[in-house]
Amino acid sequence: MGEPTQAEGSPTHNVPQPCANCGAPLSGRYSAACGQRAVEARDFSVIRLSRDWLAADFSLDSRGLVTLRRLLFAPGRLSVDYMAGRRSATYSPFQIFVLVSLVFFLLPDNYDIVKVPARWFFGEFMDLTNAKMESLELSYAELSILYDNRVGTNSKLGLITIIGALALVSWIIGFGQVKEFGKHFVATLHNVCFVMTMFLLMIPLIVLINVLLPIDLPRRGIEAFSAMLVLIYITLSQRCVLRVGMMRSIYHGILLFVALVASIYFYRIGISWLTLWSL
Repeated sequence: MGEPTQAEGSPTHNVPQPCANCGAPLSGRYSAACGQRAVEARDFSVIRLSRDWLAADFSLDSRGLVTLRRLLFAPGRLSVDYMAGRRSATYSPFQIFVLVSLVFFLLPDNYDIVKVPARWFFGEFMDLTNAKMESLELSYAELSILYDNRVGTNSKLGLITIIGALALVSWIIGFGQVKEFGKHFVATLHNVCFVMTMFLLMIPLIVLINVLLPIDLPRRGIEAFSAMLVLIYITLSQRCVLRVGMMRSIYHGILLFVALVASIYFYRIGISWLTLWSL
C-alpha cells in the first residue's frame, strides 16, 4: 500500500518555509544557513524601522557604554585600539562623529560653539548685511530669520573641515612618531568628538545648577574650565597615541589646542560670511 500523498491545494501544515534570502528552511524565525530572520508585518512599524536603523548604524548594545566611557575617561584609547585593529568592542570613529553631530544639531544658539547667530554676526559685517537687505528687499529682522535658518545647518555640515585642518597640524608635529596621516585623522576625530560630547554633557549640568542653586555661573569661568579640560584631554591623547613623554605631550597638546581654537574661530567667521553672502 503506497504512502498517502498530499492533495493538491491542501494546506502545508508543519512544512518549514524557506528563507527569502538563501532559500534554506527556517529554524523557528531564523535561517539555519544565513541567520536572517523571517519577515513579519510588524517589521514595518515605525518603531521597528527606527530601531533597526539605529542598530545597523550604531549597534545599540554594550558597545555604546564602552565607547562613551573610553571617549570621556581614556584619552587616546579609542584611537590606539582602532589603529591596532581592536574594533569589535566599540563604535568606529565615524559612527561616533555622526551620532554626536546628530545631537549637536539640536543645540540652541547660546550653546552652539560653531554657529554665529545673526544678532552677533551682522554687526561685524554691516556693509554685507545692508547690501543683502537691499538686494533681497528684506528688513533686518527678516534677513536675520533667513540667515539663522541657514547658518545652523551649514556650520554643522562643514565640521569635517575643522577635523581635516587639525589632523594636518597633528601629522606635521607628530610625523616622527606616527607617519600615516589617516592615523592622525582618526585621533583628531576622537578628540573633536570628545569636545562636542563634553559640551553636550555640560549644558544640562549648568542648567541644573542654575535652577537648583541661587547663583549665576560666570560665562568666562565656564569657558576657562572647558578650555582646561580640552587641553588636558588632548595632551593625554597625544601621549597615548604617539607614545611620547609628558613634556613632549604637553608641547603637542598646547599646539593642537591653539590650532583647535583658531580653527573654530576662523571656521565660524567663514561659514557665517559664506551663509550671508549666499542668501
